[in-house]
Amino acid sequence: MDIMEKTNIETLINLHKIDKKLFEIDSKRGNFPKIINDLNNNIESLKNSNLEIETRKNEIDKRKAEIDNNVSDFNNKIESLNNQMYKVKTNKEYEALLHEIDHLKIKSSEEKNEIIFFDTELDEITAVLEKNNNDLNTDNDKLIDTEKKLNNANSEIITEEKNLINDKDNILKQLSDDDVHLYD
Repeated sequence: MDIMEKTNIETLINLHKIDKKLFEIDSKRGNFPKIINDLNNNIESLKNSNLEIETRKNEIDKRKAEIDNNVSDFNNKIESLNNQMYKVKTNKEYEALLHEIDHLKIKSSEEKNEIIFFDTELDEITAVLEKNNNDLNTDNDKLIDTEKKLNNANSEIITEEKNLINDKDNILKQLSDDDVHLYD
């Protein structure tokens, strides 16, 4: 075995030792990076869910306003038709007005039932939003705490890690330079 091969083997051994130390350093971070990633994903998911829920809530509010206007219109028409009842001259006119009033009352009742349905949905939406917001606050607190723990772990190992990475880069550069010189 010549000196060049021995030097390359020693260099590879040193490279392996550096990689092993880097792995040990990375393990000191524990599962904090994964926890942070999971929390960030969960927070993003909750925010997206809240946006969808808020969109639905706005749609419901808009529809409820339309229904309120419709019900108000129906009530005004019913009142107008009731006032016309005093002016009718035939049973046929009277029955037509009663029929129209009944039709408007049915439509008004359907609209009011839709409002009841929407109110139930809004209660559910409010509960989900409240739960999501509580989960968001909890996850944000956990995220802050975990980031502090990761930063503490990093502060203890960052200098050593940088030095090892520099040593590794120098060894790799040396190896690549040696390969270039072999072919000269």
